[in-house]
Amino acid sequence: MRGHVTTIETRRYLAVGALLLAVFGATATARADVRTEARQHFRAGMRAVAAGEVERGIAELQQAYELLPHPNVLYNIAQAYQTAGTLDKSIEYFERYLESDPPDRAEVEGFLVALRARVAERQAAAHPTQPATNPESAPAEGGAAVATEAEIQAIEASATQLNALADATESDALRRRAEGLRALATALR
Repeated sequence: MRGHVTTIETRRYLAVGALLLAVFGATATARADVRTEARQHFRAGMRAVAAGEVERGIAELQQAYELLPHPNVLYNIAQAYQTAGTLDKSIEYFERYLESDPPDRAEVEGFLVALRARVAERQAAAHPTQPATNPESAPAEGGAAVATEAEIQAIEASATQLNALADATESDALRRRAEGLRALATALR
């Protein structure tokens, strides 16, 4: 009888269906576990940065990114490196973030201009006989470094973001850092 499914065929269909369900169910569970673990590392990293344990925070954020790559994690790693004063790494991670073509591209490009200017200033201070490597941050006629409006706005935007994070985490260290950035922006104006 050709139109009828035999008991053996029914069992085969059920076995294949159960196998497919197990495979897809395990895959979905594994993805959920990875997301959960990445989220835990991300949150631990942000808490550590807010608590002033920036190096530990960066390590946690990097682990979150390795588990589940997302451009926003790159942004937070860049911010953490900036907080730590490791400007070259901050620049590297902001550039990687920009590769994702984010909606805040102009703001981040402003951060990069300001960071590069700070790196050039550090290099000039370390090697006073060498000219500045960034023409945008070259000293003015009075010898004081001049910042562009975009650089000042980027510094103010960073201060605002740090202040929001300080409020959310109740971190005095981040609050002081935000105040320092605002003072820098005011001095540059």
